[in-house]
Amino acid sequence: MHSWPASFRGKAALRWLAEDTAPYIAPFGALSFVCRFNYNDQSMADNPLSPYLIYRPQLTSVLSFTHRATGVFLSLGTVILLYWLVAAALGANAYTEAQRYIASVPSQIVLAAWTFSFYFHLLNGVRHLFWDLGLGFELDTAYKTGYAVLVLTVVMTGLTWACVLAQAGVL
Repeated sequence: MHSWPASFRGKAALRWLAEDTAPYIAPFGALSFVCRFNYNDQSMADNPLSPYLIYRPQLTSVLSFTHRATGVFLSLGTVILLYWLVAAALGANAYTEAQRYIASVPSQIVLAAWTFSFYFHLLNGVRHLFWDLGLGFELDTAYKTGYAVLVLTVVMTGLTWACVLAQAGVL
């Protein structure tokens, strides 16, 4: 069994790790694992490329990434909701200031994107629930439901903002 060399720093450590017989011991709590490195220029050239460099993006992979991104954006967007609720609790002056800020064009764009994210995440989540039941895994069904999620997201976002703008007297 190898142990860490005393001078395990910088280039010396990399040379040690590059030796064919050198293990890399990484502790994880009470557990540790040992990996053997066999590093040379040719072995790195033979390694496969990452999938995002090889494959053309497909609808299912793009929707999967977008589902994760909209989840993060929805979490960040709740800060605006929290700001609005705290302003309402602080009184009329704070609420009026918050309303003025939220009514600005940049804030309206962020809210429209948040609305799109909400509907996309909701509809794609329903799609995932069907997948959890074992339904919709056929390739043509996966594509049809993916396109349905996109179309319904745009329609529902448009209808929501049409109602908001009509109530504000803009439409």
